[in-house]
Amino acid sequence: MLFAGQESRIKDGIMLLRFLFLAVLLGQQRDFPLEVNSLFDFRQPLTLGLRPVEGAETIAIFHPGENDSKYNHGVMVFPFKGILYAQWQTSAADEDAGDAHVMYGRSTDGKKWSAPRCGTRRSSSGQAGR
Repeated sequence: MLFAGQESRIKDGIMLLRFLFLAVLLGQQRDFPLEVNSLFDFRQPLTLGLRPVEGAETIAIFHPGENDSKYNHGVMVFPFKGILYAQWQTSAADEDAGDAHVMYGRSTDGKKWSAPRCGTRRSSSGQAGR
């Protein structure tokens, strides 16, 4: 008896095994049938050979103040019901430190952002909680 969703996971697993088998089989051939061109030109370290996107802007979602955490990274921006949300991880000084937590901001135009709000709270064990 299969539970809901198990059949599709089994099919996905079989497809993955087929892909891995094919990858191993092709890996045995000396003449690989595909040519992969690099997107980047590592001889140009400042631009990697990429041209700027015409009309692109840089928008700051958050500028830490004197008493804010200084290590802010991993921002993800996504739309939901007509509002853009940005979330990121923050901590006083280091990545994945004990004080790390998630912050988020909102925008209706992608240029003006709300003051950041904490998306997690610290539990009594020191780990991020809900």
